[in-house]
Amino acid sequence: MIFADLLRRYRTAAGLSQVELAERAGMSAQAISGLERGRRDLGSCRWQRATSSAAKTSWRC
Repeated sequence: MIFADLLRRYRTAAGLSQVELAERAGMSAQAISGLERGRRDLGSCRWQRATSSAAKTSWRC
């Protein structure tokens, strides 16, 4: 499983839309969409923020 699939799986399991996840992660909905499609290459900190927000855990960067 690639990271983009993992992010989508966490987000949908949490019952969040891309907009809701973006708000929690301090990112744009377009960034979340791009991450889930594998079209955005963000630093590890932003990936961690997105997945932690979807999984409802905290992040540190």
